[in-house]
Amino acid sequence: MSFARPRTRQGLGLGLRPAVREVLRLAIFDLAILAGLQLLAVFYPSLEILTNAAPQLAVLNAVLALAALLLRLRVWAAIALLVASGNALVVAPHLNYGEDPVGDGSPPLRVMAWNVWNRNEDYARAADYLRTTHPDVVGLVEATPDWNHELSQRIGDLYPYRIEDVDAYRDGQIMILSRLPIERSWIGPLAPATQQIGWIALDWQGRPLVIVVTHLKSPNYAASRSELAALGVQGADTRSAGNFGRAQEVNAVLLQHALAGLSGDLVVMGDFNGAPWSRVYRQLAASAGLDGRRQFRLTYPAWLPALLRAPIDHILGRGEIAVTHFATGPALGSDHLPVLADLVWRSKGNGAAERN
Repeated sequence: MSFARPRTRQGLGLGLRPAVREVLRLAIFDLAILAGLQLLAVFYPSLEILTNAAPQLAVLNAVLALAALLLRLRVWAAIALLVASGNALVVAPHLNYGEDPVGDGSPPLRVMAWNVWNRNEDYARAADYLRTTHPDVVGLVEATPDWNHELSQRIGDLYPYRIEDVDAYRDGQIMILSRLPIERSWIGPLAPATQQIGWIALDWQGRPLVIVVTHLKSPNYAASRSELAALGVQGADTRSAGNFGRAQEVNAVLLQHALAGLSGDLVVMGDFNGAPWSRVYRQLAASAGLDGRRQFRLTYPAWLPALLRAPIDHILGRGEIAVTHFATGPALGSDHLPVLADLVWRSKGNGAAERN
């Protein structure tokens, strides 16, 4: 009678090694395909959504490259390293390098932008957070009539000035709360049946300042006929309409035109649905004269660990106003984290150099 010799740990390890190598090859191959799709976003703007995950793809591919080297898969390690390097090069220029702009020494104006998420009903926690941090101006998107009612009841004393248009049919559902008197304001769609923006004009430290709140659509939404009509291309084939085939592209162009009609110093804040390196973000910042630097804060989706989030919520300045101490707040029941910043007037002699 003979008995089979039990497999040793070394034997089990040798048996698993080919399976691990095959899984590793498959993972690297799949991520290389994603990298190829990122490149195609130039021709198919809906793929732009993949670029928001560039930091995660850079880290994941670097880890896979190291694992492939340990398993002597040199070619696959080189592929993973190439993809990691490409994504890292995309992200690196937009990290929070350098010091914040130098202000003129006057007290800052604290602002907050937040996509509250229209399914979020955690009104009490949000109100408590606002009462604790008391930003001077708060811009909310995806706000509902319930949000308007609850915040009016809970913190109406803290924010006596406001504008809102939160009807469900609106594309944006914006609220702007202010502790400072509002001198002028506007809220509504930029064109019939297009996205909504809101803005308020304040007198801050004896100087006029406009604060704009916006919510750009996700890159994967096609532009509607009404959105295309707003650009004078009604009935155009969206497959051949170039950049105007996507709703986000249309949103950005309409927003750029709206900002051009607002003179002086201003701040634009809200949910851009795009990372600082995304094409729409960069084009909007350049065309509208917005300072889009130091905007790397991981905000979405809020329920994932920080390293898995995308930086798509922003606060940008134009003119002599500078955005400093840009940071995220805690999770408050929404799929987005709030973002906060201190606004300061640039010090004399430093503004032009800082903006270049």
